[in-house]
Amino acid sequence: MQEMPIKIAEWTELRFPEGRRFLKDDAPDDVRREALEWEREFNNKTGRRRIVNIDIETAQQ
Repeated sequence: MQEMPIKIAEWTELRFPEGRRFLKDDAPDDVRREALEWEREFNNKTGRRRIVNIDIETAQQ
């Protein structure tokens, strides 16, 4: 499986009871852009999502 870059992983958190991964609200803009690109690539390669609060469909490319 493709690993999430550490820079992005440091700005995410697991929320329970679902156990889903979210990008923190206070994440810097450069981390948000990098996370968007990583999530888009990950989704294209695997058809799955890791960070659920990033909208890869409506974000500008």
